[in-house]
Amino acid sequence: MKSDEQLLEELETLTAGLLFMSEADYPFQALSWKGSVALTDDYLRDAAARKNSSRV
Repeated sequence: MKSDEQLLEELETLTAGLLFMSEADYPFQALSWKGSVALTDDYLRDAAARKNSSRV
């Protein structure tokens, strides 16, 4: 069984260069966290180091 770190590394490798097509072509970004968290818009913006006005 692969560790969380191995899975995250594999996901990052497989999505390298992959873009989310929209007005601005943004790359995919893999996020990970330990334990249980509430996946709110504010949490995701903070985890991705985005502005409060960024859309989620």
